[in-house]
Amino acid sequence: MLLATFALRETDATMAEYLKAIMRRLGVRLGLLANFHDVKLEISAVRLKESNE
Repeated sequence: MLLATFALRETDATMAEYLKAIMRRLGVRLGLLANFHDVKLEISAVRLKESNE
């Protein structure tokens, strides 16, 4: 599992795509995006699709 922490006012799909690129390089299938900007911690799961290689 890979954890990406950040503090941004707004997030978009770019953060998930960036995390997926790192996950591919490291061979990790599950990642978490943790945004500490607001009063409430916002966590999003990011998964890579299984490849049939």
